[in-house]
Amino acid sequence: MNKRKNKIKLLPLNTLKKTGEVDFAEWNYRPFLGYIQRKRFQLCVQLLNDYRFENLLIVGYGSGVFIPTLAEYSTNIYGIDIHNFADDIKKVLSAYNIQANLLSASAHNIPFSDNFFDAIVSISAMEFFNDLENSCLEIKRVIKKAGCLFVITPGYSKFVDLGLKILTGKSADVDFEDRRQKVIPTLMKHFEVKEKLYFPKFSFIKLYTALRFAPLK
Repeated sequence: MNKRKNKIKLLPLNTLKKTGEVDFAEWNYRPFLGYIQRKRFQLCVQLLNDYRFENLLIVGYGSGVFIPTLAEYSTNIYGIDIHNFADDIKKVLSAYNIQANLLSASAHNIPFSDNFFDAIVSISAMEFFNDLENSCLEIKRVIKKAGCLFVITPGYSKFVDLGLKILTGKSADVDFEDRRQKVIPTLMKHFEVKEKLYFPKFSFIKLYTALRFAPLK
């Protein structure tokens, strides 16, 4: 891995492909809400620590909005998601000279061999997984023993949920059910926390928690 400085690069709003009911990539471009949304990506860049990986997988790549940034950190970038728009998104990315290996697949059945990835990234995705336990086992299977797992997940707060409802009309209870509370405890059964960041940094209410994990032996 070689050190390399990068800034956040997102796909332009007019190129984004809506891939499902919970794909809200366009929120990144809204006033105020966009500032909050983009903080997830800034946290991820902080955790990536300017390193470049050989093979990087993004689990739940959605519209591919963040792939231009992740491509700067990897020689080969891969992505899995349950939607069927991989070819459409690959065409969008190719217009920006990004060749991404995107597949339609779930996190609890990742179609790659053992110990294949140097890094795996999941941003605002795990709280949607119905089979979180087996997803963690699959992620652990395909990541190298010295690999890094980067996870950014939303906090749980009635106050934050109310704000989401006001800004977007969406219900966190409907979208997430009780999965937000299970993400980190389940991950810690299989991975060791190496670094942790929050947004906001100095507040008892955490909109996002960002973690860098290493696989447990």
